[in-house]
Amino acid sequence: MNRRYPPVSLLGAAVLLLGACASSPPSSFYLLTPMSAAPAVTESGPIVGVGPVRLADYLDRPQIVSRAAPNRLQVSEVHRWGGSLQDNLLLVLAQNLSLLLGSEQVLVYPWDEPMRPDYRVRLEMRRFEGGPGSEVEL
Repeated sequence: MNRRYPPVSLLGAAVLLLGACASSPPSSFYLLTPMSAAPAVTESGPIVGVGPVRLADYLDRPQIVSRAAPNRLQVSEVHRWGGSLQDNLLLVLAQNLSLLLGSEQVLVYPWDEPMRPDYRVRLEMRRFEGGPGSEVEL
């Protein structure tokens, strides 16, 4: 049996579908950034290796996760990381250590086999929480 829908109901359905698509807010993308300063940099001294970085499972996703209550997390579909949080954190940590140590001899995990660090900084991030306009708890 062939059914015919009146053109008005098809037009109404199309308007509803388009309206639903148009009402979703645009996504925002975020990156961590290193400290900003330009101290004297040297190529002498110990070699420091940074990594690996291990994130809590709830943080290892493209969406930004915040704590809504002591036992409830909120996952945002419109606020997202601009790339891998793990990779971004590793690079920022290495850049900050390089700046603070005044040395270019900071390696990012995984490093090439011929270069072996004298010291290693490993990070396990169990919490990374904060909200707009507030401090972040790490």
